[in-house]
Amino acid sequence: MRYLKFLLCFLLLSLCLLSGCSASKVSATPETPSLCFSDWCEQIFREEISQNTLNLHYTLKNPAEYGITSPTISLGSYNADEQTAYLKRTAEYAKILTTYDYDSLKLEDQLTYDILKYHFHQVLSNRSFYYYREPLSSVTGIQAQLPILLSEYEFYQASDIPVYLNLLSQVDDYYHSIISFEEQKAENGLFMSEQATDAIISQCEDFLKNPSENMLITTFNERIDAMEDLDGRLAVDYKAQNMQTFISHVIPAYKDLIASLKELKAYSSNQDGLCYLDSGTDYYEALVKETTGSSRSISDLKKLINKYYKNDLLCLKTCLENGEIAEEALSSYSDNAPEEILLHLSQKITADFPELSGVNYQVKYVNENLAEHISPAFYLTPPVDNSSENVIYINPSSNLKDLSLFTTLAHEGYPGHLYQTVYSTQSGLPKIRSLLNFGGYTEGWATYAEMYSYRLYGMDSVSTSYYMHTNTLNLSLYARLDIGIHYDGWKLPEIKSFLSKFGITDEASACAIQTAILEAPANYLKYYIGYLEFCELKEKALQDSSGDASQDLKKFHQVILTLGPAPFSILEKYMNNYSDVLYSSK
Repeated sequence: MRYLKFLLCFLLLSLCLLSGCSASKVSATPETPSLCFSDWCEQIFREEISQNTLNLHYTLKNPAEYGITSPTISLGSYNADEQTAYLKRTAEYAKILTTYDYDSLKLEDQLTYDILKYHFHQVLSNRSFYYYREPLSSVTGIQAQLPILLSEYEFYQASDIPVYLNLLSQVDDYYHSIISFEEQKAENGLFMSEQATDAIISQCEDFLKNPSENMLITTFNERIDAMEDLDGRLAVDYKAQNMQTFISHVIPAYKDLIASLKELKAYSSNQDGLCYLDSGTDYYEALVKETTGSSRSISDLKKLINKYYKNDLLCLKTCLENGEIAEEALSSYSDNAPEEILLHLSQKITADFPELSGVNYQVKYVNENLAEHISPAFYLTPPVDNSSENVIYINPSSNLKDLSLFTTLAHEGYPGHLYQTVYSTQSGLPKIRSLLNFGGYTEGWATYAEMYSYRLYGMDSVSTSYYMHTNTLNLSLYARLDIGIHYDGWKLPEIKSFLSKFGITDEASACAIQTAILEAPANYLKYYIGYLEFCELKEKALQDSSGDASQDLKKFHQVILTLGPAPFSILEKYMNNYSDVLYSSK
């Protein structure tokens, strides 16, 4: 579906600050911090990122420059004992945090302090929902994302190859820990729905088709061939090792996962929203807050959605009354390659967005083993010390073209994920913040960028407004359905009734939408609520502005990008202060 794009920053592998990997205790007491605040943050970063090799590799190109040498090679695991240890460690971090004199910190350190305080509080407040979380789903699940991250594992030097092969050999053990976690979910009456189980099983079965052509074989061989200094005999040996490891560890991992899910399917007691689970409503409220980064209650989110939904309808009505919609303009970029569109976007956004230079990117295509189930497009986040090298994936099976391809590349590239990630990184964010995932900010910004891009497509103003508001209206429907299904308890009759008001009467479509939302609670909300929160922040910023609309918009964008991913309440708190700092000398 069109809006199931995602940012491949974080897998729930051991997840560093986001889950239960083990790490040594930070050398400070709750009474007296032994390190200055920025050094303490750096120490937490080094210790936490060292616990998971895949996270480490995707976060730092050169770990040794940060004092990280010979870390244990590990994918991590799902383990309740590790989760307990992590919660204990988080409580210690939170206690140490309070020992720092907030008022004496620099502005950027106060921002980091507030973000860490927010994160630690959220983790500790949600500790009772451990078994409500779901690492598997057909789009954003580990079984879908892990092959892509492994296939994109960069071999910076020859020593990276045996590390990669070691990781590959751990896939079966890692998947067994997930199977154990799913069994525990089943014991607690929290196993996923039958539809979600069937979708994941189907995806895993597709992944196992044509093993010799699997992406983990073909991409490995390509990476080996690209290493010009690698001895030929050693290259052949590595290829053989990779094939044998894939056969011995990866294929069994997916087969075991399939078999286990088929058995556990009998425990799918709830086929409807989270609100039908014990404490499910409480979990959904916590999940929405965590996913969107918005501090608004569900009731207030409904009001916010309704406000923009009514505006969309009014704008569409006005468009239809004031002119013809230029359908022929939709194919304006039909002959342009994705790279050409990205270049066009990067040049056109400079009027309203701060300059970003020295960035390289590649456009790649999703392997056919995953094409049927994976998102239409996604951006692969680069290491924070190598942010100039970027990759955008397009799924050929999604058949993106014309306007949909243009706006998708804006979402993933300029001024979306790629632009935001690189600009924020180059702004000097503390490394510890790369461990924290604020999906409402990242996906909300990318959706904001997507909507902005309609004005760059070359259509007349009426057609531009019509297609953009059609897009945001669709997003509002999915967001309202997410709340309806998981909070209000809507089942298929209510879903069909709601969709029928918008001319969607096909039951198969209603069932497909229901399945997608059941499988990934709050997923649509991080896109739409995140987008709306940015709209609200922009409206407030421009109301308080000097009156030069173009410069004020550019200023707003620079401030938001420099602040970087954070909850929206914190962004609002710091907007004016950061604006003063950025522009005081101009």
